[in-house]
Amino acid sequence: MMTLKNRVAVVTGASGCVGKEIVRQLVEEGMTVAVCTHGGQAAQKTIESFAPEVAEHVIPLGCEMNDSIDMKEKFAHLAQQTGGIDVLITFHGRSQEYKEQNIETLDPEYLDFTISNHLTGNYNLVREALPYLKKSSAGRVIFTVNTNALTGGFCDAMGVTAAKGATISLSFSLARRLAPDGITVNCIAVGGIANIPDVPNLNPDWIRQDELYRAEDILMGRVGKPEDIAAAICYLASEEAGFVTGTVLNVSGGTYIGI
Repeated sequence: MMTLKNRVAVVTGASGCVGKEIVRQLVEEGMTVAVCTHGGQAAQKTIESFAPEVAEHVIPLGCEMNDSIDMKEKFAHLAQQTGGIDVLITFHGRSQEYKEQNIETLDPEYLDFTISNHLTGNYNLVREALPYLKKSSAGRVIFTVNTNALTGGFCDAMGVTAAKGATISLSFSLARRLAPDGITVNCIAVGGIANIPDVPNLNPDWIRQDELYRAEDILMGRVGKPEDIAAAICYLASEEAGFVTGTVLNVSGGTYIGI
């Protein structure tokens, strides 16, 4: 049994099936979870999808991840409600509208938007949560990336791949700087997970290529489940993971192997 009871987590991007499973498992382990989304209405809708025994331990936290003032106010209110923030988990990151791009057609404005959404948003979240993480007896920051950040990914997702790779570098820098405060910073590289996202204008070929893997392409012989990612999150969020920092935990069933 991992030590998570009576701790408080903020989870961004919890509207998909993996994000919801992360929230559910954290609550089952005894945590209070704040769901951070772009706007309170989306957060409330996510909470309403949970069973009542889970929903009562989930708090809607609608805020703009590129608006530091709004985020600071929301985190302050959350800490006042719950007594603090112990764990920050980022699972957001897809652009509002997925656009296939390659090196010849990548729109610089879209690239800027993607970097802002993935990388700058993560930086802002950590900066505004930091005062509360420092007060925690076991502060944790967990970024989720994908295995494309380790491999270079597909040619039509260069912006997202670059932003996720930069998030890994950010996690290494933060791990060095926050270790004296007892805060661990880690990444989970997700791959091989059957997670159909609700993204407007998403090309079905991209879903098959990046989201729905064939079991024979995965070393473990099956596609991953949301529970696989949530279990890894729970471990890194626990007090027992206090000696794990500055690492990328590859949860992909062997779709990627390497450093």
